[in-house]
Amino acid sequence: MQGSLIQYGGAPSLQPPYNFCVGSRVGIVGRLVSLPPDEGGLAACVSFAVSADTCTWQTEHNGRCSRIVRSVGLTMEQAEEAAVSEAVARYCSAYVQLERTVLASRRDLGEGALCPDRIPRFLKEPFAPADDSLPDEPITESTLLRWVPGISFTSHAPVWVPASAVWPSYIPTERKEAAVRSGSAATGLACDTTVEHAVLRGLLDVLKNESYTIMQFHRWSPPKLELHTCPDLMGQFRLFQEKERFALHVMRMTTNAGIPASFSVLITRRGQVITGAGAGLTEEQSVTEALLQLAGNYKSCKPALLGMEPEHIYSLEAASCLTAVHTEHGLPILTKEEAEFAIASEKRLPVTVDERLLVGQTADRVHRIVQSLKHHKVDVVVVDVTTEDVRKLGLCAVKVIALGAAGLVSAGNEWTPNDRLSSMPVKRG
Repeated sequence: MQGSLIQYGGAPSLQPPYNFCVGSRVGIVGRLVSLPPDEGGLAACVSFAVSADTCTWQTEHNGRCSRIVRSVGLTMEQAEEAAVSEAVARYCSAYVQLERTVLASRRDLGEGALCPDRIPRFLKEPFAPADDSLPDEPITESTLLRWVPGISFTSHAPVWVPASAVWPSYIPTERKEAAVRSGSAATGLACDTTVEHAVLRGLLDVLKNESYTIMQFHRWSPPKLELHTCPDLMGQFRLFQEKERFALHVMRMTTNAGIPASFSVLITRRGQVITGAGAGLTEEQSVTEALLQLAGNYKSCKPALLGMEPEHIYSLEAASCLTAVHTEHGLPILTKEEAEFAIASEKRLPVTVDERLLVGQTADRVHRIVQSLKHHKVDVVVVDVTTEDVRKLGLCAVKVIALGAAGLVSAGNEWTPNDRLSSMPVKRG
């Protein structure tokens, strides 16, 4: 099976409700292309989902979601379920639901309306002409904006969120409406069978991205983790430990919020750099996620995948997806010099065993993460972006916005001012 592909328009290995999302004619996901584990000591399975294009329905509002979604798992079912889940989440995020919005000012909505100044905006537009100024206007109490209902998981109160912070493709619908574009906000997008599970996944995505951003911003060389303390991981990713072929480094990039986050760097014999990042409820979970993302990037570059036929994956998007050596969530590509700086620390630590975040049900775990972030002046706001067709399938999609946290910076944009990013003390490894 090494290097072979499994291609189908249906989803024979998926369980309900995920299998209902896949169909070559009318499915949200039109096709799955999967790669089973290698026989050479790499347990990771990779699955690519080709999703529907919302631009074909309402081009004036709905944005083009990523047609190719890649996910990784330790089993084929995990990888395919994750790929379908993320494709559905992106589909919901791209589909602007104007009927759920209101056009009003903060004065009209009262204290429940978020201050737009708490949501970072772009400092510059990379593709605008040199003499072009940003269309963003100063936001006052009387500025008219389009708002979407959400809930603050920090204060347990209903809130109103600017539509541009929820749907990246949103554009003003009326001339009197202010144009506001969100920049490097700390957001997570996730889909699952319950709101609690989706919020947990979205939170972990936010924390992974924030940890990476802080590491890069401070030019931090984190301490390395000793994988021999996790024998299961040693076996599942045995291939990467072949020292004559690879140099593998896994580092702890957990911030003062205390939620485990890890960063992995693989340098090949030819000097190629492949990375992965992950966050989890335990450090072993975060290391596993970081290694899975790394394995997905490694397998995505293999010639077996690059030889896919155009009818299986749309050619231009496939080339971008399959040759990328960064995680699916947009971590920047590192050069060999940058990677060598990131792994420069000589400090080595064992993988910690702390399962306090695992105690209780999913809602309890979400609550503990939210309280930890609240202690560091980060407020968690959640907006349900589920479309009606997805809701009928038994799934829900959420946009998690962490106000005050540091988000990823888009290519071509400067760092957005953020107190946590600039003032958080970082212990160098």
